[in-house]
Amino acid sequence: MHRYHWKSICHDFAVLRYCMAIPLFLQNTIAFIWDFDETLIPGYMQAPLFEKYEVDGGTFWKEVNALPEFYKKTGNEHVSADTMYLNHILSYVRAGRFSGLTNDILQDLGKELKFFPGMPDLMERLTTRVSDNTAYAKHDISVEKYV
Repeated sequence: MHRYHWKSICHDFAVLRYCMAIPLFLQNTIAFIWDFDETLIPGYMQAPLFEKYEVDGGTFWKEVNALPEFYKKTGNEHVSADTMYLNHILSYVRAGRFSGLTNDILQDLGKELKFFPGMPDLMERLTTRVSDNTAYAKHDISVEKYV
């Protein structure tokens, strides 16, 4: 049985209280991570591209969904599933299905996208709510947005 002197117990308690008051991870950035399709807009961002080039979206996505098995069979299983649709868009460009597609065209097509009501204004309001609050400012709290 251990016997502790009351001064030792008080000292240990004071150290514990001090250590508990300091957070383990000091974080001052609030990150909002947004999915785009069917979160910020009602549909899919590729819709204007498919409409312009008269591509059936269902067929395109069926092809994309078959790519993991195709890549696996050809020894390319390290291709990221998240970027397969982008690679498939490029294959459409190379095959002439998206003939003449440029960054300028993509930017113009992006202007056709309609956001859900309140977007993207909500992102700016969240940022301003934090940046304009002195309680947050004294801790240098900031907001970052990722889509």
